[in-house]
Amino acid sequence: MPNLRIVTKNALRQAASFTASSTAGNLAVASLAAAVKSSLHRFIGTSGTYKAAWAAPVRIGCVALPFCNWSPTARQRVRVSTEQPVTNLVTRSEEMHISAGAWARAAVTTVNANVTAAPNGTNTADQVVPTTTATSHYLDYSITGLADDTTYSGAVFFKRDTLMRACFNLTAKDGSGATVEVNFEDGRMTRMSNGIGQDCKFKVTPAGGGWYRLFIENWSTRTGATVPRFRLFASQHNEISKNGWANTSVATERAAGVASPYENWPVDKLVEGTGVSGHYTSATVYCEAGRTVVLEQTLKALGSGATRYGAMLLTAGTGLAAHRSAVVNLATGAITAQDSGTECVFSTEDMGGGFWKLRCELTPDRSGATTWQIRVSNSSANSAPSYAGDGVSGVYVCKPYAYALVPVTDWAPFSGGSEGSVIGDGTTGFHTWGAMLRPGPKMDSYYPSVGTVQGQRPLGYMDAWQSYDYDSGWVLACPAPAVELEGFTAAQAASAYAYGGGAYARHWLPQQMDATGLAVDIADPDNLQGYIEAACMVAGPVWSPRYNASGTSVSVIDRTEVSRSAAGDQLADPGTISRKVPVDLRAMPEEDRARFLDLVRNSRAHPILMNVFPEHPDLALERDFMVYGRRTKDSDIAYQFAGAYSTTLEIEEI
Repeated sequence: MPNLRIVTKNALRQAASFTASSTAGNLAVASLAAAVKSSLHRFIGTSGTYKAAWAAPVRIGCVALPFCNWSPTARQRVRVSTEQPVTNLVTRSEEMHISAGAWARAAVTTVNANVTAAPNGTNTADQVVPTTTATSHYLDYSITGLADDTTYSGAVFFKRDTLMRACFNLTAKDGSGATVEVNFEDGRMTRMSNGIGQDCKFKVTPAGGGWYRLFIENWSTRTGATVPRFRLFASQHNEISKNGWANTSVATERAAGVASPYENWPVDKLVEGTGVSGHYTSATVYCEAGRTVVLEQTLKALGSGATRYGAMLLTAGTGLAAHRSAVVNLATGAITAQDSGTECVFSTEDMGGGFWKLRCELTPDRSGATTWQIRVSNSSANSAPSYAGDGVSGVYVCKPYAYALVPVTDWAPFSGGSEGSVIGDGTTGFHTWGAMLRPGPKMDSYYPSVGTVQGQRPLGYMDAWQSYDYDSGWVLACPAPAVELEGFTAAQAASAYAYGGGAYARHWLPQQMDATGLAVDIADPDNLQGYIEAACMVAGPVWSPRYNASGTSVSVIDRTEVSRSAAGDQLADPGTISRKVPVDLRAMPEEDRARFLDLVRNSRAHPILMNVFPEHPDLALERDFMVYGRRTKDSDIAYQFAGAYSTTLEIEEI
């Protein structure tokens, strides 16, 4: 069990800025740093964000909000930044997002502009959709004002709509290009090229809310007469979808009402014909020699009668030395027959609801295009069986796609497919927003110039999608059960701070950090009052003794006045309620004694947060022995024995 912890000071009192994403009426956010539980801040609604920034780094080991009305299911996300100010951002870099006039378009439709919120919540993103007839679909931006032979870095933010993939291309001044292909579903980079002499590197990281951030690192402008360009290609290359299948003697139709194991992914119905020897769908995937490509197809038996089988067949071509195949029993998921050779590894996975994923890890011995067929079969044989059916039976099919297993350190040439060969159906696409370039080998965050000097980001700036030095993710804020108060409804007790109600929210950082920026996101949809509020917020350094407290207790200080009436009845005039927690620190080494003296010296004037049982599995115990208050009496430090000291610290809630 962790030892006693004390947040020794509230760094929010020295913050250069302290803001909230919304405020109800005159309940200002400045109230949170005042250490007065009768003065509070309230958000409009059940979610919000607090942000603080400091002119100089401050030590933070804990963030807590004592006296809040949050429910036990409330979640919070704590982010800490140590970013320094930056003033060398490319001028007007924020205009590189997709908006009218910023991009030149080639056969690309921007549908319902600004239909989705950008990751920072204040700007909006567009939906990019390729057309159905042209062979080239891209957004094009000319990047002017860049120095020769200078290394820049940048970022693009994208979110899947329905399209699975896109290509991002940078063209340097010498005309050479660096390209990366990205899977919009999971941010996987499938293929990439570093460009001739550019040494361009890419990295994809989650940005929250379904968004991904594509980092452009170490991109060199080179020297030449070409104007550097940045392009986004709406691509279906290497993606297998309904649009990508060629059907042979198979009736293909949308299977209405059939649930897919994947969100927002359609299910198609492949039905065998009658008296025809071949029923299959096929598509082409590009392969590179020695590089593993994963092919996945998810199938579910349709109809009754004989056991249904699904077969994956890879036909001999420039990518394969011979035919490779596997047949899966759609009732059990067992592979009944296969010819895997040395290039293939077949496997199945139960996706639930009767769906089975048939997977192939293909490592071809040569580069080129390989035809990938999915067959509907009555036969468990590996050879080409007779597929004649009853015209009713078949399979449901969904989630077909291919991707290459390419590590992010592999900068092999991008080849075997044209970024321009991307014909869409006019409805599938993706959302994209936010691009910038600035000198330097490291891309950290983006700061719009609206309301400040163009190209300037202040110290400790925090947005919703930069890289943070610490990010807790969404975690429970105050999971202990709420205290029940007599005479109050549950909703009233949630904010009856003067009478022992409310909750203590807290988050302990794994290790203390020197922070210039702090953000606390809160979400409490189950809040009984329909809004979230807090009376105090504490963020600061944490002290913990080497040896834990040897004894402690909790006292309820009830200021109710009891009297007798003339008739002899006992009467009570309810008063406020608070807690007092004394702890016995029986043995302290010298370094703890010195730090403790510094701590208690001014703890009467300035409250401290003390938690006797931090991160204890008994959540109610942690709640009862966590108190934000002041030292109630002088604490004598007694000399016990060689090198050890003892004292009693008594903290009374504010």
